Amino acid sequence: MAKFAKTSPLKALLFYSILMITLPVAAFFCTQALIFQLFGIPPGEGYLYATAVSVIVIHVILGLFVYEAFTEDDRTSVVIQKED
Repeated sequence: MAKFAKTSPLKALLFYSILMITLPVAAFFCTQALIFQLFGIPPGEGYLYATAVSVIVIHVILGLFVYEAFTEDDRTSVVIQKED
């Protein structure tokens, strides 16, 4: 089985921070445009649905970040062997 190289915690934090800034905003505006154009829902309800989709995207990103944080190996541990 192939092993993939893990990224450093700082790179992972930067990656998920960028996702937290861009994806919810993009999801909000894409959902808003989709709801207004395809379904003809009034603006008040459209904003509600677009906000709900953005909140779901945020929770998915946070869940992925927590999963990666729990599954990463502990690189700071040191194994001390007894020399004879």
